[in-house]
Amino acid sequence: MLKVLESKIGVPEKPPFSVLVAAVKGEGHITTRDLIALLLKAKGLNVYNSKRGILLEDISQVLSDPSLKFVILTCTEEATKSTIDTLIKGIRDTRPDVKIIAGGSFSGSVDADKVLSDPLRLCDTLFAFF
Repeated sequence: MLKVLESKIGVPEKPPFSVLVAAVKGEGHITTRDLIALLLKAKGLNVYNSKRGILLEDISQVLSDPSLKFVILTCTEEATKSTIDTLIKGIRDTRPDVKIIAGGSFSGSVDADKVLSDPLRLCDTLFAFF
């Protein structure tokens, strides 16, 4: 169903910025990640969405995109906290200008710039930062 919806949205002509929506390896909430990516794409943003869990080395090309302004991470599996912490540190070391937004049951315990549990408020939050 998500693939059908995504195919109907299309690629934005002039997105104001890019966003990476991701989960680390071992994170189980991939449906939430994909819904958030679809929502942001529908709002006209360029969205990077890895269809698998990531590590820092998996996103080096995405981090080199100067239009990348946000990384949105799902944080629902407490067992992945050390992987998330390593990813966030690597993102901050590589691109200190990129804002990190986390959501999920233990998102308050990671070093994100903003913690959000309501995906509907996400777009407003992104545009407020930008």
